[in-house]
Amino acid sequence: MDRGSAKPASTSHVGGSGDGERTLSPFRLEPPHRRVQVPQLLVAVTLVALSALAAVVLFSGAASRDPVLALADEVQRGQVVNAGDFQVVYVGTDDPVATMSVDELGTLTGLIAVADLEAGTIVTRAHFVARNLLEVGEGVVGLALSAGEYPTLRLTAGDLVDVISTAAEPAGVTSGDGGVVLVTAAEVFDLAELGTQGQRFVSLRIPADAAAAVARAAAAGDIRLVLVAGDQR
Repeated sequence: MDRGSAKPASTSHVGGSGDGERTLSPFRLEPPHRRVQVPQLLVAVTLVALSALAAVVLFSGAASRDPVLALADEVQRGQVVNAGDFQVVYVGTDDPVATMSVDELGTLTGLIAVADLEAGTIVTRAHFVARNLLEVGEGVVGLALSAGEYPTLRLTAGDLVDVISTAAEPAGVTSGDGGVVLVTAAEVFDLAELGTQGQRFVSLRIPADAAAAVARAAAAGDIRLVLVAGDQR
């Protein structure tokens, strides 16, 4: 036999029957086995558990908030309030906070605001009074005072002051330094800064019959305020 004409070896094999018949083996692609990555699985399970726990905590915090009363609109000082001026908001804190419950809404109707209050302010009983800010026979006079004409930088609403005129007046009670006391124990009704030179606008609640004399002395620049003790009113 010519060796150059020899055929290459066949890829066929003898069948299981043993009869010598050659059959072709089919070529099969087997998918690779997928391996479960245990660390990644544990991380995923942990994240899901933490997310669920955070949702429970947030829900619990929201559920523990208490409904309280707040202003729905801006309220001006001296304004009479009614139920429509309030709204219900929810607050949650472990600290002691002065609030009013929804059940107390009826007790606020008809009261008077003692200060300018912004919308959204959580209200308390101290924000309102049941009477007019001025009694019969009282008035409010405003004084633009320079530094030295009022007693202290810490002067605030509610303080009591004597109103003294430094000019000679035929009426009034003469003080020891030669001035005239126009009003004793006048209540500071309100005050505000005027510019940056220490000037202040001070409003005083005084008897109405003394308002003219105080306004006259203020226009002449002859007013001084003296802080006095609260029991002198």
